[in-house]
Amino acid sequence: MKEVFDLIHGKTVLVTGGGSIGSELCRQVAAHNPKRLIISDVYENNAYNIQLELREKHPELDLVTLIGSVRDSRKMFQLFEYYRPEIVYHAAAHKHVPLMEDSPCEAIKNNAELFRHVDTEFVALRSGNVLGSNGSVIPIFKKQIEKGGPVTVTHPDIIRYFMTIPEAVSLVLLAGTYAKGGEIFVLDMGSPVKIDTLARNLIRLSGLKPDIDIKIEYTGLRPGEKLYEEKLMAEEGLRKTENEKIHIGQPIPFDTDKFLEELEGLMDAAYSNRRDIRELVAGMVSTYHQESVDVVDSETYKKLLVGV
Repeated sequence: MKEVFDLIHGKTVLVTGGGSIGSELCRQVAAHNPKRLIISDVYENNAYNIQLELREKHPELDLVTLIGSVRDSRKMFQLFEYYRPEIVYHAAAHKHVPLMEDSPCEAIKNNAELFRHVDTEFVALRSGNVLGSNGSVIPIFKKQIEKGGPVTVTHPDIIRYFMTIPEAVSLVLLAGTYAKGGEIFVLDMGSPVKIDTLARNLIRLSGLKPDIDIKIEYTGLRPGEKLYEEKLMAEEGLRKTENEKIHIGQPIPFDTDKFLEELEGLMDAAYSNRRDIRELVAGMVSTYHQESVDVVDSETYKKLLVGV
């Protein structure tokens, strides 16, 4: 982690979002002697908990905790103008795909990935599922086991990639040292794991027998859910970095100026909660293929997929 130490040492660092990933980012940044660490979160309980932890472990740390949404542009401009953060780790994102499919405008307001800026090195990072993170499958399985079951799995053959929270965050920090601007970093997640196997192992680790003490129930794939997880779209390709666990996906070429012009209209549509939001996205993102269903009522509208 020497590269991370060199990057962060003596810098003003902003971490947005105080959830599982954001909190661990704060822990690891605090351990690398930043000039100042700023935590910004809309959820005060998360911010308060990590603030207490860091003040106890690092009493010498110049720590600033701010409550507010990254979507509040005036507040963000004030934050940047006053504190002048040099490095930003943006972990304030929506993560539950089915919920975002039902609320596509919210996904667009919060989770923009294709943005570029001449004075800032914007990079994005993709990983698989993070074990034990808020809302992830293991805490859900544990609660179901505690209740006596059933443990629900969408499909007996569904597979996903996993890594631990500290490992994921360490790779996020390392990827930042390779950033030139515009990259999409992809973490090597190792071999995929069958969710069914994961559920059965958790039941056994609880001292119980799968299908006997705790039933496993297959609920069927959710709309838009894939059986096999893809780490990167084939069109983007991959190239290596100095770290064997970090790869760089080449962004699909597109007209940046045109995209930025259209982005303002897309944001207006998102904040107006327009029902044709998917059509607008399809016109801007060539790899997005929406469902070919006309939006005629609220139920149909809910079933359409956002893919953003």
